[in-house]
Amino acid sequence: STLARTQAAHARASRLEARMALAERLGLAGHTNRWTTIDALPLPLDAEPDTDALLALARERRLDVAAARAALEAGEDAASLARRFGWLGEVELGFERERENGERQSGPFLSLELPLFQQGQAGRSRADAQRDLAREQLALFQLGIERHVRSGVARLATQRQIVASYRDALIPQREAIVAHELARYNFMLIGAFELIQARQEEYDAYQGYVEAIRDYWLTRAELARAVGGRLPDDGEPLRTAPSIDELLRPSPTIESDHSHQHGHAQ
Repeated sequence: STLARTQAAHARASRLEARMALAERLGLAGHTNRWTTIDALPLPLDAEPDTDALLALARERRLDVAAARAALEAGEDAASLARRFGWLGEVELGFERERENGERQSGPFLSLELPLFQQGQAGRSRADAQRDLAREQLALFQLGIERHVRSGVARLATQRQIVASYRDALIPQREAIVAHELARYNFMLIGAFELIQARQEEYDAYQGYVEAIRDYWLTRAELARAVGGRLPDDGEPLRTAPSIDELLRPSPTIESDHSHQHGHAQ
């Protein structure tokens, strides 16, 4: 039909746009168009990685946490120095030249501020404030990582359950409905429109199944980003999901010739 052809054209355009966007992310844009991807994504793993292990990996791997931890260490050192030597005030050491009695003299100099009323309280307060700010930033990073990791594991479990629901319940149900409607069609109990509608709902279930698998691996990629690297179970063997061609197999053949049945009914 015209609607189906229009939807197919939109799907081809979306596929080309997605392919170009992926090539740009991979650094292949403008170089070659011969790269390929696998026909089918792997099925989800049987379980999610341990949350505590992922949090430990994130604290070890994340560069932003390492930078915040280094900033805190520098702030603690600065605050310690300010407490020890802040009472000295400003100390300046250098080398200068000057004229005295017509002669040019040169040599090192030391300038030392003697604290009478101001004994470095402002410097110590400033160093303490910078240290406290670094500590709060580190705590904020750690809280954000924990939130991302825990929510990522929860979303991963949800996506795995959705895939299982499609595979174990919805798709077999839709296939059974199509088989039932085909039998009714063969006995002239329903028309072609009802059979096509049942088949369309079956295709929708297939599409939802493929998209659920895609969403699972996208969620897993986001979790790996939150952890800062590969997940502990990345090396486990994977089972390949059915490809699009395997899902969209040809429709069952119609067993009866309805033309003579319609003539008999008349």
